[in-house]
Amino acid sequence: MKTRNALLLVGGGAALAWAVWAPVVGQRGSSPAASVGVADPALDRAPAVAPGAAGPVAQATQPAAADLSDPPPPAAEVLVQVQAAGAHTSDRAVWDAARRLQAQPALADDLAELVLTPGTLPGGRALAMDLLAQSGQPQAQRALVRVLQDPRLAQRADAAERSLLVQRIGMVPQPLPETVDQAVALATAQDPVVRRAALAAAGGLARRLAVGGDPAGAEALLDRAVRPAPTEDVEDAAARLLGLGNAGRVADRDALLQGAADPRAAVRRASARGLGSHPGEQVTAALGRLAVDGDVAVQRAGLLGLAGRAEVAEAVLAPLAAAVAEGRVARLNQPLLVNALAPHAARPSGRRALEATLRAADDDARLRGRIRSLLQ
Repeated sequence: MKTRNALLLVGGGAALAWAVWAPVVGQRGSSPAASVGVADPALDRAPAVAPGAAGPVAQATQPAAADLSDPPPPAAEVLVQVQAAGAHTSDRAVWDAARRLQAQPALADDLAELVLTPGTLPGGRALAMDLLAQSGQPQAQRALVRVLQDPRLAQRADAAERSLLVQRIGMVPQPLPETVDQAVALATAQDPVVRRAALAAAGGLARRLAVGGDPAGAEALLDRAVRPAPTEDVEDAAARLLGLGNAGRVADRDALLQGAADPRAAVRRASARGLGSHPGEQVTAALGRLAVDGDVAVQRAGLLGLAGRAEVAEAVLAPLAAAVAEGRVARLNQPLLVNALAPHAARPSGRRALEATLRAADDDARLRGRIRSLLQ
């Protein structure tokens, strides 16, 4: 039976979305960024999810001790593995499922129907959509599009889950024209849950087009779906900026910088997440201001954007040191602050900020130990 074949790929209660928002390019050295106009650091950054959506769940990693050169196990064996794993689906079972789909592309149609079948649990729907999206096979892409067009999806999944499922379209490698058209349709939908999720995902899809050698297609997608006139709705505005950040196009840097000064915290947070993939002194200065923002979530996004930057001016570090000394860095953001300061521990402002954080982190032995090692 077709549904039984599809079940071998999906653990009914799997709370695992396989490789959600996986990086588009693995090695920066092989990046075609210079030729397609993408901000190079963006290629190693996982795209952000839409406002209001729960973040991606656990990502499966290739089993270290498994020999995946052998043919995938028989269907019955894979089904037993998935059923036995239950809500804690093993990495090996997920990889076996992916390999089975690669070997049998026709199972994509069964997976699509399984997503829409009553009784499939959210973890199963998530895993099925991930497998369809990341396969990249034409049959899998068309099955994914059919699921996203089917009105039954709104009946099976609540708003938060539907948002995450819609965002899977941004994971498709080498997207077909009909996949791109579907992303545009979703990004301009009347349903705000669908629209905002798709705005963020369309940027990821544009990035994949550019990295795949179609920068013109990437620009066309952004012009059709993400770059139209800004809206007054704060969540729509934030979703658009997330889409621009996910795309990583140099041409959109000014829009992200403008959003960083927006009076609305959700917009500033989205800008911070988008700017994290862009180089340059102006971007670093904006992230420094966001890293001491009065909103804890904006502050967190700003600190994440600063982490790993080797070139940070004294004018950016000094306010960070002052903010820590004045208690304006949230305690939950202190580890991120230390990550951002680590490359600058030998500089006066970096050292002052670390010393102030050491005094503030009086109940976090691990963080205090790391700070002491940086100060030595």
